[in-house]
Amino acid sequence: MISKKGGVGKTTSAVNLAAAFAERGRRTLVVDLDPQASASLSLGLRRGDLIPSAADLLLRRKRLGEVVRATSVPGLDLVTASIDLASLESELGFQSSEEMRLAGLLRGPQLSGYDLVFIDCPPSFTLLSRNAITAADGFVVPVVPHFLAVEGLR
Repeated sequence: MISKKGGVGKTTSAVNLAAAFAERGRRTLVVDLDPQASASLSLGLRRGDLIPSAADLLLRRKRLGEVVRATSVPGLDLVTASIDLASLESELGFQSSEEMRLAGLLRGPQLSGYDLVFIDCPPSFTLLSRNAITAADGFVVPVVPHFLAVEGLR
């Protein structure tokens, strides 16, 4: 889920679609890349329980299995977000090679247990969003029927 505009339903769509697929027997993973951690909080975590997070995956080179946690929805796992994600660009720089970091971490046998992965992005086009795009097979841009939301597509 990606959009430069906030409040258009990225997190709500990601969490609800992931839960619906999990409830229908699909092994599903949500990767929360928004430093606000809304997807993580929506799935029942508290702010004090967000570590380890996607920041550990992207910045500290932890393995996916070290940061994934189960949710209250059977078949739905989560990689939480934390405020540490806000420093990603300053720590990694703006090199285009860093846009592939998440793609490398979400490939291979560690992801083989999942049928679907939903990545919830921040409301901006940052290194986090570019990592999500390069890691994804496709993406959804939620839009509400409002002029400013449509402007966020540009």
